[in-house]
Amino acid sequence: TIVAPADGSSTGTLTPTVRGTAPVSEAGSTVEVYSGSTLVGTGTISPSGTWSFTANTFGTDGTYTMSGRIVDLGSNTGPWGNEVTFTIDTTAPTVTPTIIAPADGSSTGTLTPTVRGTAPVAEAGSTVEVYSGSTLVGTGTISPSGTWSFTANSFGVDGTYTMSGRIVDLGSNIGPWGNEVTFTIDTTAPTATPTIIAPADGSSTG
Repeated sequence: TIVAPADGSSTGTLTPTVRGTAPVSEAGSTVEVYSGSTLVGTGTISPSGTWSFTANTFGTDGTYTMSGRIVDLGSNTGPWGNEVTFTIDTTAPTVTPTIIAPADGSSTGTLTPTVRGTAPVAEAGSTVEVYSGSTLVGTGTISPSGTWSFTANSFGVDGTYTMSGRIVDLGSNIGPWGNEVTFTIDTTAPTATPTIIAPADGSSTG
């Protein structure tokens, strides 16, 4: 049974690690994995019933289907196992996300503000990572309508912060940084009080 790459998944390498399981009674036998008529690679079944190998290069990005079979120590070949279909995508996004909240120049009274924005709908399912300096503020998944949001990790203390985001696609390829927003966190209540000067205390008005 092939367990990785998972069926329906994406990877950002042309030589993914292929791994799976097999009956422990076949320990020492070989698993051959093919994509069509092309041998992807072979692995030896361990005493615990696992196997793995680094695939021969697939050559180009695309969608591939793999299946494996056991070749025992007597060179007898067993039936094909499960099929997995996965996508190889080694191309980094060229587009960027846009942070729209907190707005640039705004203030908020919470250390964990909601961060939200937009991104091209073509990147739906990809992740937006937002950083303030080298600190990860949080991540959000791009929806089919091109929006994303998350509640920020705590900023810890009041202050002025600058954030920017980038897209990490389903193949784990990282795109360029998007817009910067600078905002202020102020969770301290005022200690001063207002003074009413009119109408004056004790006065009358018509």
